[in-house]
Amino acid sequence: MEILLVRHSIAVHPNTSPSDDTRELTDEGRRRMKRVVGCLSDVTLTRIYTSPLVRAVQTAEILATMDSFEGSVHTHLGLVNEHGGLQEALAPIHKLANHETVAMVGHEPKIRMVGASIASDPSFAAFQPGEICAVTYDANSKQGELRWRLDPEALNFWRV
Repeated sequence: MEILLVRHSIAVHPNTSPSDDTRELTDEGRRRMKRVVGCLSDVTLTRIYTSPLVRAVQTAEILATMDSFEGSVHTHLGLVNEHGGLQEALAPIHKLANHETVAMVGHEPKIRMVGASIASDPSFAAFQPGEICAVTYDANSKQGELRWRLDPEALNFWRV
């Protein structure tokens, strides 16, 4: 299975929104995510799981505009920082077949913790807003390996 871990793109400042749950992407955040998606032409997603917070859902909606995406977008409360632990965050992928390619859209620090867990790398680097990484993951053995990261500012890949 291929898992794309995605931190939501640039969001409005917390003081400009009634609550953290309703913070939206900025115009620059939308542009950044569209540029990032443009770099993923060789990726065929089958599903997208996203935190239900507005900025993550908006990021997932932009991911869903990929030409190759014909799957579905699912909200998953386990991707919210304050809700549940790693097992809850990872629950959806343990139900999937190894041939799927899924994206998980979330927030720092939880998305980094998910990456550290599935790649068995406690030093997994923090995500910038709009950053994506790909981890190859075997659902049977529960072993994963980081394959690449995409820098959302420079739009270049760091490959393993």
